[in-house]
Amino acid sequence: MPTTGKAIDDATEDLVDLAGFAFQSAPSTCDPADGCMAYHRAWSLVRQLESNARPPEGGAFFTRELRKLASSGGTVRVLVSGAADSGLPSHVARAYAGTGQKFTLVVVDRCRTPLAQIERYAASIGAEIETTRATLDQIDIEPVDAILAHSFLSFIPTKELPALFAAWSRSLRQGGVVLMSQRMQPEDQPYTPRNPAAHLAKRREDLIATLAKGNPFPLSQDQILQAAEGLWLNPMGGVPAYEQVIRQVGDAVGLRLESIDLDEGKTSLSPFVMKTDAVRRARAELVMRKL
Repeated sequence: MPTTGKAIDDATEDLVDLAGFAFQSAPSTCDPADGCMAYHRAWSLVRQLESNARPPEGGAFFTRELRKLASSGGTVRVLVSGAADSGLPSHVARAYAGTGQKFTLVVVDRCRTPLAQIERYAASIGAEIETTRATLDQIDIEPVDAILAHSFLSFIPTKELPALFAAWSRSLRQGGVVLMSQRMQPEDQPYTPRNPAAHLAKRREDLIATLAKGNPFPLSQDQILQAAEGLWLNPMGGVPAYEQVIRQVGDAVGLRLESIDLDEGKTSLSPFVMKTDAVRRARAELVMRKL
């Protein structure tokens, strides 16, 4: 049976606590076969230190689109499709905090580490949450009103997109939407993989300078630098996303690409992507609707 949802007043992430939790738990909760331990152990840590806990790009976009769903009344069910940490779920909470709107956060990821961290975040703000450890093509959930994905297509081989989009379509109610923030590869330009090793020294230097101003974690500088470098050099991701492919695969499963807005400034960053990578590809905000 679907849950009834809850309204919340505050969506604040205590990222120091959440980052420390992920750092300590990832070595035991990440599956070695998935190769994600370095990624999940350090993501929140680096987000706290490099961007002062700024949530992922796209906050205004997600808030605008999610609040449109609230106009029909009742509980809004939102599926977060893959999450590095509590950042993307926090956008759902931020959209509805203080509005009186009841919502249920549904999170699916193949790794226990972000699921446990997001459960900790949800408990801290009093939000209702359902978590499932699975790949998207394996899930069987009650229909949701919206699906959020952030940079997720960069981790999905192109040949697996039909299965992913079919799973999204199955999970959405009629008229529901997929909301994506995603770096897009221009159709007429060859894809150049990121080269983090070439800029590692500068990023390390900047992090040392940040830590010199204050270290909020009960970890040594060396521990933090080692974890951060493990994240920056992790080979996960890097699959280019093309608008035409998204349109074609979506059309085949009844997901129409309704809008796509590009950030031509190419200024968005993340714990994974540095400035030299951000200038290569514009970030886009996409809305797909289930027909």
